[in-house]
Amino acid sequence: MRKPFLSRFKSSVRSLVKTCVATLILMAVVSTSLSRADAQPTLTLAQFQKKPKLIVVIVFDQFRADYLTRFSSRYLPAQNKNGSIGGFLYLMQSSAYFPAAKYDVLQNMTCPGHSMILTGTYPYRTGIPINDWYDRETKKMRYCVQDDQDQLSPRTIVGDTVGDSLKNAGYSSRVYALALKDRAAIALGGHRSNLSFWVDANGDWSTSSFYSSDRELPKWLKDVNAKLQKTRGREIEWKAPTAGTGLTEGAGFSKKATEGSLASLLFPFGAEITTDAALAVLRGENLGNGKATDLLALSYSTHDLMGHKAGPNSLEMEELTVAEDRALSRLLNGVKTHVQGGLKDVVFVLTADHGVGPSPEYVKQARIEAGRLVPKQLIDDANKRLSRKFGQPKGAAAWIVAEDSLNFYFDPDALKADGIDRAALELEAKRYFETVEGVNRVFTRTEYEQNRLPPGEFERQIKKSYYPSRSGDVVIIPKPFWLDSTTVASHLTGYSYDRSAPLLIAGPNIQAGVYATPADIVDLAPTLSFMTGTVAPSQSEGRILSEIFRAK
Repeated sequence: MRKPFLSRFKSSVRSLVKTCVATLILMAVVSTSLSRADAQPTLTLAQFQKKPKLIVVIVFDQFRADYLTRFSSRYLPAQNKNGSIGGFLYLMQSSAYFPAAKYDVLQNMTCPGHSMILTGTYPYRTGIPINDWYDRETKKMRYCVQDDQDQLSPRTIVGDTVGDSLKNAGYSSRVYALALKDRAAIALGGHRSNLSFWVDANGDWSTSSFYSSDRELPKWLKDVNAKLQKTRGREIEWKAPTAGTGLTEGAGFSKKATEGSLASLLFPFGAEITTDAALAVLRGENLGNGKATDLLALSYSTHDLMGHKAGPNSLEMEELTVAEDRALSRLLNGVKTHVQGGLKDVVFVLTADHGVGPSPEYVKQARIEAGRLVPKQLIDDANKRLSRKFGQPKGAAAWIVAEDSLNFYFDPDALKADGIDRAALELEAKRYFETVEGVNRVFTRTEYEQNRLPPGEFERQIKKSYYPSRSGDVVIIPKPFWLDSTTVASHLTGYSYDRSAPLLIAGPNIQAGVYATPADIVDLAPTLSFMTGTVAPSQSEGRILSEIFRAK
């Protein structure tokens, strides 16, 4: 019996050796092929040295990645017979299109998102972890672009942007940024923006003394305001007579608002006046026709304003997206006719600052666990528990005195009392929060400092997001589809629906197509800097999206 066994064993060994050798040969061939492919230049030197005349960065606030695909049947064609170009479909067809780009952070919202787009780094470095935080020195809530000197400015944002880098390199580049929201315009423009401007409470385009000591606006922007003021107070109507694609809920609507009111900014009117202002900048400053690369950045805030009110599954959001497609087409055609030579020297970027999740009520209908957390109740109950264990705080009304975006802050004076252990307070608050329905994980400031964080993706996202002097002492991570907001829908988490965003880059030397390769939004800044031949922003940690460049 031994001989057959030995024969079989030897035969198996020979077969195994042959398989291993074949595998090694195949791996060597593949490795050589990849090495040769990597060794090929993606651009010729002449192509690399030719810089774009204009970069237009277009952000749609709260524009989840699948908005581009869900409603594509209703978008304008990529190009009409008369040569006019469309909106979303044109960029989808002519861009390096990453449908699955993301923000790899714990909490996705407007200020953190916009601050990442052109800095190329995450909140743990920009210093913008959330929209508002508790200032432990002043003991007051602080807005992300609040400035004691100029009211509003980018001073709270640590580091520079693509536009700043262009100017720091000595180029005569012009940088302009605008949005209905001040924080969006300020974050995109950076510290050296020629002008960042937004819509004020009166419905006029405005700026701060950071950009102009007397807040004086250029003539072209005054003209835009004068046009708005002529029709202010007029009633406008927004109609949706059909059921759309059938992918959203609703069967038509008719809404009315007074032009210039906050309600009107939720209508396509908000996108239209944003487009008007962008075209006014383009023409008023003659962007794209100078000696150096100019940068125009704009954010369509309307999408977020209506998104919170109606949610991503509403007919309103479908109709608004279709209307924004028309506004985008008008912007693209305006750039095409303005820049000498057309679009051959123009780079377009389209992305979003974050996504959005469905409303908890919508999800519950599908028998998926969802709900709403009530921060005020969480604070009250946590304070009661802390007082039972540690007694009433000395020199403070309560232990936890502030909360924003599920970041909870202790009163600094209470922590200074003799014998108070901050780590023990945090741990007791954490133990309570972990018992609350809808809470997935809880971590504390001490656990962050000691690198004892929830595992896996949570840990990675926390490290990219947490900023000790501005983030909370205790932070709740809710379960999927749980909100801390009373709005219909919102965005707060690092789950896929909140972190997903489209990323499209069109321009000279870029190979159009749909890219399945991973892309993070922080990859945009170093990629744009590469295209302009400048060093990436100081804190940039994204990669250059080298796969999109092709020598022709």
